[in-house]
Amino acid sequence: GRDGGRDGGRDGGRDTGRDGGRDGGRDGIRDGGRDMVPSGYGGGGMSQGGFVREYGNHGDAPGHVSENSRGDLLAPMMEYLEARDIAGLTKGLLRLAKVLNPQGVFNNPQLGEYLGKLRDLLARLYGLLHSSDLIPSPKDLSDIAFALGKLQYDDNIVVDILQRIAEISKYRAENFSPHDMAGIVWGFASLGVRNEALMSVIAAEVVNKIEGFDQRHLSNTAWAFSKCGLWNEQLVSAIAG
Repeated sequence: GRDGGRDGGRDGGRDTGRDGGRDGGRDGIRDGGRDMVPSGYGGGGMSQGGFVREYGNHGDAPGHVSENSRGDLLAPMMEYLEARDIAGLTKGLLRLAKVLNPQGVFNNPQLGEYLGKLRDLLARLYGLLHSSDLIPSPKDLSDIAFALGKLQYDDNIVVDILQRIAEISKYRAENFSPHDMAGIVWGFASLGVRNEALMSVIAAEVVNKIEGFDQRHLSNTAWAFSKCGLWNEQLVSAIAG
């Protein structure tokens, strides 16, 4: 009796987890991306408490960037860029997104000089991604796209960076993990950048690696492809199956 109860509980838990992941993917397809906030990625994303624990507290209210925080946020990113430390740079962009993301802040004339420095940093990142001796990992490429999606900075240099990421990634998609794939497609979709060549290659990899996707990966991937309007029958079947 006891053994049967334990085995039943374990089997039930596994089945529930798998079914939950598939249900999340199906919900993403049915919703068509309407008003859907990808879990852990879109909208509010990480809670304030979680963000502070992971990235530290700069003491600014959302949308307000004090003089001290400006230096605290941008200066280290320049250093990461010089050191070619993409992981450090993407964490810096996520910190910046937490402060600057509120709608309208990028149109604040008081931040003109600051945003000019941000654009200069992104232009340098774009140049770094063209370096012949730099081979960014799939995680690096995904994390940059994801961080830019969180930042929501509407500028041509952001689109240029994403297109460069797409050029590199479409030849290396077989090395992307489910987490990498969910992150990169979410970054592109959240910024409204549609790259059919990349999404087509990623879609094939999603189908091949669908068993490795958890509920969050499925939800975010479904939302991203739906928002870009780039569905195919195989992908729908894999996510909904």
